Amino acid sequence: MFSKIDQNSINNIIVFRLNKVGDMICTLPFLKTLRNHFEKAKITVFTEQPAQEIMQVLDYINGFIIYKNNNKLFLNKYLESYRLINNYKKKSSIKKFDIAFGVKGGFSSSLALLTLISGASLRAGYVNKNHILRHCYNLPVASVDFAHTHQVETCLNILSVIGIKDFAKDISIEIPADFTNKVHEFIALNKISSGKPVILFNISNNREKSSWDIDKFIELGRILIEKHAFTCIISSTDKDEEQGHTLCRTIGTNAFYYKTKKLMDFAAIASLSSFVVAGDGGASHISAAAGAPVISIFGETNPAIWKPYGTQNIALQSKDKNAKSITLEDVLNSILSNLALLNKKKSGKKNMGNI
Repeated sequence: MFSKIDQNSINNIIVFRLNKVGDMICTLPFLKTLRNHFEKAKITVFTEQPAQEIMQVLDYINGFIIYKNNNKLFLNKYLESYRLINNYKKKSSIKKFDIAFGVKGGFSSSLALLTLISGASLRAGYVNKNHILRHCYNLPVASVDFAHTHQVETCLNILSVIGIKDFAKDISIEIPADFTNKVHEFIALNKISSGKPVILFNISNNREKSSWDIDKFIELGRILIEKHAFTCIISSTDKDEEQGHTLCRTIGTNAFYYKTKKLMDFAAIASLSSFVVAGDGGASHISAAAGAPVISIFGETNPAIWKPYGTQNIALQSKDKNAKSITLEDVLNSILSNLALLNKKKSGKKNMGNI
């Protein structure tokens, strides 16, 4: 079932997409497709704080609402959302939203209720026929094979309910110049050699089974530097910074730590790297959005759904679904067998290997 929407009747759109950075990266093609089809409409995104930095660099949306999840009780959560939406409408001179989308690869009772709270006349999202809140949607979207379909594709499929079939499948983001300039200053300060490929390791992950052994990062860094003339950059969250510096010292010459205080700091260093090695999660998705080929080390998460989007990216997962079981050879071979990607990058944007 789909309903062809008169584009001229849609002036204000609100998109609800909760959760973290990786979820929002997978929603960018959905937002770009909306903009392509509703050029004159105002598009607002309702999301959570981890995605705020991404919202700030998107020139194809008109505004965003940030919900700060402070583990509020059920009722308070939705009352707060109602308050945020109404305040935003007043501030933006929006009388009403014409259509609301609950975006996720599957049914979400929270998203369904939020679309209803928005007051939008039309409300679209995946439904669960056994859940009472399915009735929040008056444009229900038929389920797809969620277990074997990438999150980008399942999100885009929601738009089929309003007759959209030509999708923008581009997750790329524009990184503000201030952040890329900081990377260039870092390169100059550390006298990082031009002409060498660069490997970026992100050593932080909030899932234990998605965390690779530090000893393997050390050995991989040494092999790439000593045998294949790489430069190695280490990044981490604040809590792992000390470990990151220790890792650099242990790897030795041509290993450097880059402090990524903000999300765009990480995106900038990734965008100028030849390859990124990271556990499954936000770092791998933001790297892919920045244009870097990613070797993503998966734990229990399903790569069919959550692999960094794009043919240049590789997902590695062991049979026991524990990242620590992935061998050094697995990751090394993935990097070396894809060095040809560097030539493709040279014909496009710059990286540290051809500055």
